[in-house]
Amino acid sequence: MSTLSEPPLLPAAPSQQRWFTLRWWLTRSFWTLTCLCVAFALWALWYVNNRGFTKKWRGMLSRELVKRGVYAEIGRLNLNPLKGLIARNVRIFHDDEREQVFAYIDEIVLDINYSHLVFGQPFINAMDLRQASVSIPTDPNDRKSQRLEIEQINARVLLPPGQVSIPLAEAKIHGLQVTATDCLLFNPGTVGPLSRESAREREHFLLTFRDTVRRLAAMEMRGGKPVLSLQFQGDFSDPSKLTATATLRSEPFVIRGEHPVRGLNVKLHYSGGTLRLDECVLADAHGDLDLSGSFHPAQRRAAFALRSNLDLPGLWRALRLPGKLEKFRLRDPAHLEFQGELVLPSPEETTPAPNAPAFVSFAREIQLLGRIELGRFEYAGAPFHGAAADFSWDGRRWFLRDARLDHAEGSLHFSALQEGDAFRFSIDSRISPAVFRPLLPPKGQALLDEWNFENVPLFRLEGKSSPSFSWKTLEATGYIALGRTSHRDVALQSLTSDLLIDHEVVRFPAFRLERREGIATGAFVLDLPGHVARLEGVKTRVTPAEVAVWVDREGHLPHALAPYRFKAAPPRLEIDGTVGLFHERHRTNLKIEADAEAMEYTFVGRDLLFPKLAATLRIVGERLRIESLRATLFGGTVAGEADISIRRGEEDYTAKATVSEVDFPTLTGLYFRYDTAKGKLSGHAAFSGLGNVARNIKGEGFLKVADGNVFAIPVFGPFSSILEQILPGAGYDKAQQASAHFTMDSGVIETDDFEVRGSGFSMYGGGKLFFLDDKIDFSIRINAQGAAGVVLSPVSHLFEYVSDETLSKPVWRPKRLPKALFSQ
Repeated sequence: MSTLSEPPLLPAAPSQQRWFTLRWWLTRSFWTLTCLCVAFALWALWYVNNRGFTKKWRGMLSRELVKRGVYAEIGRLNLNPLKGLIARNVRIFHDDEREQVFAYIDEIVLDINYSHLVFGQPFINAMDLRQASVSIPTDPNDRKSQRLEIEQINARVLLPPGQVSIPLAEAKIHGLQVTATDCLLFNPGTVGPLSRESAREREHFLLTFRDTVRRLAAMEMRGGKPVLSLQFQGDFSDPSKLTATATLRSEPFVIRGEHPVRGLNVKLHYSGGTLRLDECVLADAHGDLDLSGSFHPAQRRAAFALRSNLDLPGLWRALRLPGKLEKFRLRDPAHLEFQGELVLPSPEETTPAPNAPAFVSFAREIQLLGRIELGRFEYAGAPFHGAAADFSWDGRRWFLRDARLDHAEGSLHFSALQEGDAFRFSIDSRISPAVFRPLLPPKGQALLDEWNFENVPLFRLEGKSSPSFSWKTLEATGYIALGRTSHRDVALQSLTSDLLIDHEVVRFPAFRLERREGIATGAFVLDLPGHVARLEGVKTRVTPAEVAVWVDREGHLPHALAPYRFKAAPPRLEIDGTVGLFHERHRTNLKIEADAEAMEYTFVGRDLLFPKLAATLRIVGERLRIESLRATLFGGTVAGEADISIRRGEEDYTAKATVSEVDFPTLTGLYFRYDTAKGKLSGHAAFSGLGNVARNIKGEGFLKVADGNVFAIPVFGPFSSILEQILPGAGYDKAQQASAHFTMDSGVIETDDFEVRGSGFSMYGGGKLFFLDDKIDFSIRINAQGAAGVVLSPVSHLFEYVSDETLSKPVWRPKRLPKALFSQ
């Protein structure tokens, strides 16, 4: 038996031998050629799979796609034995200008009709995306713009002439599973480049869609991720013929680990140029939210209706939405119902509806109508029992009707209307303002902390403002009634007054205030622009130093009135003038007419009691001026005036006083602790000082004691025995009158015309009394009157006595004798 590789062993005819030889060479050549072809084919497959087709082939495919209306640029073109022809790193453009990138696709499997390819006919039947990734730039003009990433795409894209259809597609968009069914048909050749406005709209839409998908994907699901199903049918070049349905379904999940949701069902339908929200139901532990509506893109008009009893504040916080709603905590379900319409501005328009709140600031026109009811809730930590309100808004005006806020202590009713440039409102409150403390800024909390309401106050106010609520344009009238209340730790029994507000000026035109010691009536004006508080025709029988803190929170006015104490009964005061606010004490100009039955005042460390007193007080800036002072003191009268600084640390003063018929023993008993002196004190003095320090007092004056007994004064007591030695019998004569002009400085009283008169003698002298240091430096000369005076005149200088030791226990000695001799 012969083989192909060996010649025949048996001899053969020459012709037969030549035939076998030829056949052997032909067979060998065939297999050799076959092996070469197979090797070339394998090499070619390896090359096109790893190195790819040339630019010429990629260009041919790109031109074929252009015929189908798809403008693409292929980065690499490979042939995979298992998958087929694969286009990699593909960029899809909006038009043939290839300036605006529509999408980046990492891999497309092309379904090629090779027979059509050979005969020059359209040869791309379809494109397959298998676990492919698509990156869509939000701004087609900027390759570095943010992108919408679509991953794990499995879809078959059919390319019949003039159309593109996708029977079924699955993908993940930022972790959210999306399914598209039915078919998407459009004529891509009619899609042109995007205008700037369209590009901005596309960017806004894609970013919003991406962020929404990210939030959905970030939700903690217990039953699996939510699934978004899409169905399209129609022609994108003619939106009126496009029909689309989007359905979102989810099992129970938790939003950001904070807000548990029992389920979410959403169904959107687009047809005939109208977008319709057929269903949007979100359910949580409190209840559910049901939203429906429609949107007409051509008219840019939307209509919607919402009903909800779920925990909206909890959902708001979980979604990290801005606004003060995050401060709400619901204890009971909230019922919310409203419906409305809005018109969105076109891309060329940027003007929103006037006075639009933040959550609808994008609308050009809007109409809203609804009602909200709350059970127990907390806002910023403040607990409330409930709230309710009806509201409406049409973009130009809004109306809040019969709003009610309930609290354990009472309720507040509120209505408001904003129409054009006018804002009108009414408030009827029977809630303690302390309830709203957590809602106030720190400065407001500090002001409210100065009040303590034992009884719930009554407050009514209605008024208007333009163009919105503002203190600068507010005009309102109202009424206020307080029960037992304390302000800055000073209590009052009640306060009632009408209330007028006119452009930052608050008036209490006829208030009545009651305290335990009396009442106060009059008018009070708080002028915020002028930085003053005005008191007009105020008449009081209350303690001035205590209630002054209500007007002057810095304490200068109470400090100025504190030295004047009324223990038996408060004085009758008539007050007019202004008090400076906000550290502007130079604006204070206050006149006080005072009439008191008894007042205590501390002078040089001793308390003086004035049984009856009348005076005019003027507080100008930081000076207190006392005018026309008239008072009784120790059986006599006192008149005078004073100018006192009320600046802390600089309490200097000047004063003038005139006394008449003051009981001298009472005065000496108070200041020198002896009451043996007799007589009445009269005189006048002018003095100045700094603070309540006696050594700082400087002054001068004249004093006279009449109908008294000067020798009963301890410092002059020894002269009784001295006189008896000089003039027998005179020592028992009372020195009934004494007078002196004096000056006072640094705790020293000095005089050089001290004179004492008796029935048969007189005493003249002068010197210094160091009343703060218990020292004396004084000299007195004794003269006899009548015949004795004539006889003793030549030697009168021998009857001059001095004392220079202690004031409390003075020792008098003749001036002409040595001190050492006398002390022995």
